[in-house]
Amino acid sequence: MPENENLQDEEMEQEEQELDDREGEEETEDQLDEDQEEVESEEQLNEEQEEIEDLEEEQPDEEDKEEPEPDVQMEVDDPQTEDTISVIETDSGFIHIIHEISLGDILLITILVMLLSFLVIKAIVRR
Repeated sequence: MPENENLQDEEMEQEEQELDDREGEEETEDQLDEDQEEVESEEQLNEEQEEIEDLEEEQPDEEDKEEPEPDVQMEVDDPQTEDTISVIETDSGFIHIIHEISLGDILLITILVMLLSFLVIKAIVRR
């Protein structure tokens, strides 16, 4: 009988060890799943950071940009309009600037100068 008890004890110990091993395997599988999820999330973060860095490299800073001075060219056949039009060549195309003073501009400037001169005269007379 003692042998039967020893056998039963041994069998119970083996069953307990098997259960412990199975539980350990389940825990390690859970840990592996969690580790894989962490690694995948880290990989996604790394990929996103690389994409952001690539985008930043593609877009240079405004401070780094140095725009060259545009070339001003006069390309008009009419002698009168040559004096009033400037053409600036840029990377995106040509910019035509017309330098003209109209009658309205002359009247407005004259009125402003007269108002300023009257204010000065008024200040001098009051002294």
